[in-house]
Amino acid sequence: TQSRRQRQMCIRDRPRETYWERRWRKVRAKSWILGALRQHMVAAPNPDDVALWIAIVRRARDYVETTWPGAEFHVLLWDAAPEGDEAFLAAAEPHGLRIHRVSEFLPGFDGDWLPWAADRGDPHPNAKAHAALAEYVAREIVAGSGR
Repeated sequence: TQSRRQRQMCIRDRPRETYWERRWRKVRAKSWILGALRQHMVAAPNPDDVALWIAIVRRARDYVETTWPGAEFHVLLWDAAPEGDEAFLAAAEPHGLRIHRVSEFLPGFDGDWLPWAADRGDPHPNAKAHAALAEYVAREIVAGSGR
């Protein structure tokens, strides 16, 4: 176990929270609705979630292929929850969807999303993640298609 001094050192090493981060943390702690949503968001997807996701992605692919004949359709999966992502990947395979897991091409990704998130309270990708994503798409998808 960690000593009290080690725990204090870890706390000191963390970046200070901004005013809005503190405020958002307090709001989240009090909010029953956000708590309920958070529980639902981290739970593994049920079969209905997976079926709906597949239907949406297939519809998007069909739209792209009919609107722009010859266009390629790729899915970039922000795979933050391994147990849920496997369900989506397994369901997508029979439909021939080309899926690229973002975690596989973020340089130095070690399972911790925080360096790639916009903020501690906002898991959306930051500029560094978008730059890595753009580089991957240009190198592997666009250049790989021969266009």
